[in-house]
Amino acid sequence: MGLDMYLEIRKHFSGYEFRGEEEKAAIYKEIIEAARMEDLASKESPYTTVSATAVYWRKANAIHKWFVDTLAGGVDECQEIHVPLEKLKELRETCFEALSIPAGMDFADHADSVLPATSGFFFGSTDYDEWYVQDLEYTMDSIDRLVESLPDDGEGWDWSLVYRASW
Repeated sequence: MGLDMYLEIRKHFSGYEFRGEEEKAAIYKEIIEAARMEDLASKESPYTTVSATAVYWRKANAIHKWFVDTLAGGVDECQEIHVPLEKLKELRETCFEALSIPAGMDFADHADSVLPATSGFFFGSTDYDEWYVQDLEYTMDSIDRLVESLPDDGEGWDWSLVYRASW
C-alpha cells in the first residue's frame, strides 16, 4: 500500500472511416501489436487509444501535491488529470528551483517554500532528505527523456499526457 503515481502517454488513432483500407489495416496492426487485444479491438471503430506509463513514482508526495494543486484545483480523488506539455515543463523547472538553494538559506525551508511535501494515507516521508532529492532528480530526468522522445507536431500522431495516482 502507498502512494503510486503514473504519468501516462496516450496515442490516439481517429478517423478510421476516412482512411483507405491499407492505412486502416496498418493502424489496426499497430494497435493490436501495442495492446495485444486482437480478439477485443473493433476493426471498424472510428477511434482508439493506446496508452503506456511514461513515468512511475512511488511515494513522491511533493510531486503528487504539485499535480493536484496545479492541475486539479486541489481536488485529490485519484482522478485522471490531463497534463499539458507546458505544465510538465513547468514541473521540471519547479523541481530544479527546489534543488537550487539560495546562499545562506536552509535546504528544508527553501524546498518547503518551492515544492512542499504533503502527508496522506501512506504517502511516505515528508522530510526534505535524500529521498526527496532523489524524487526531484528522477522527475527532472524523466521529463527530459519524455520531452526529447515526443514526436514533433509534423509527425502526425495525436497524443496526450495524463497523471493519476492511487493509494
